[in-house]
Amino acid sequence: MNDHKHDIEHHDDTGLRRQMTTITLSNEQFESLYLQPRDPRMDSSNSRRFGNPTPLGVSSFLLAHVPLAMDLLNFQGATAASTTTILGAFYACAGAGLYLACIMEWILGNTFPSVVFGTFGGFWISYGVIIQPSAALAASFAPASDASNGITAAAAGAATREYNAGLGMYFVVWGILCVFYFIASLRTNVPFAIVFFCLIFAFEFIAAAYFHTGQGRTSLAAAEFKIGGGFAFGTGLAGFWIDLHLLLASVGFRWNVPIFDLSGYNLLREREKAEMGKDV
Repeated sequence: MNDHKHDIEHHDDTGLRRQMTTITLSNEQFESLYLQPRDPRMDSSNSRRFGNPTPLGVSSFLLAHVPLAMDLLNFQGATAASTTTILGAFYACAGAGLYLACIMEWILGNTFPSVVFGTFGGFWISYGVIIQPSAALAASFAPASDASNGITAAAAGAATREYNAGLGMYFVVWGILCVFYFIASLRTNVPFAIVFFCLIFAFEFIAAAYFHTGQGRTSLAAAEFKIGGGFAFGTGLAGFWIDLHLLLASVGFRWNVPIFDLSGYNLLREREKAEMGKDV
């Protein structure tokens, strides 16, 4: 097992450095803090100098994702159309926060969370643009008879098969990508794997809802939006668990919620151990 050392400087009241304390993290501890399977060939010097950006990425994601899930679940009378009220969170919280976390994870050499944060930062910004009223994307699909009135055009365009098919295919591809993320997350921990497992079904049910909206099957689409919202809410619960674990660890709490590390049950890790045994 490879340990990763993090040096922490202690200062007295005068601001002068008194001593250097070295904290050793096991592979499992590193993976729980950074959501990144640790490659022993990677240099961890940057992670000794900088803070952990993973809580920023997780928190930024949750600030947009959970309200969207609540809208899809019709909490307090909200509907899928209510998502326009949280466009600010899509851009300022999820978009900006996830891109910033992506860059910092990349600097630390944490490829997996960097890719996840970067792509989801793009998702929230792109989805925000799609439903942004001023972008009038739906209105551009309206029949010529409705194109003269902006409000009518937006409603007519949002009901067309072409518009909904385009959105449906977008979410289908996101579901496929989350399958890959889920497989990779099996080297991290249980809550992170649950995040992607739930997202697979959330994206695919939302895709089906858009397809059926375009076909005029609005009742079925409404049910599928709600089911997708339920899976999305499950993602949010797992995300909150991860965030709590990361934040408690960041301030040195004496206890923490379990993260259920999966690195010891990975086939690749077992193969690595076997190869190490051969070398000995």
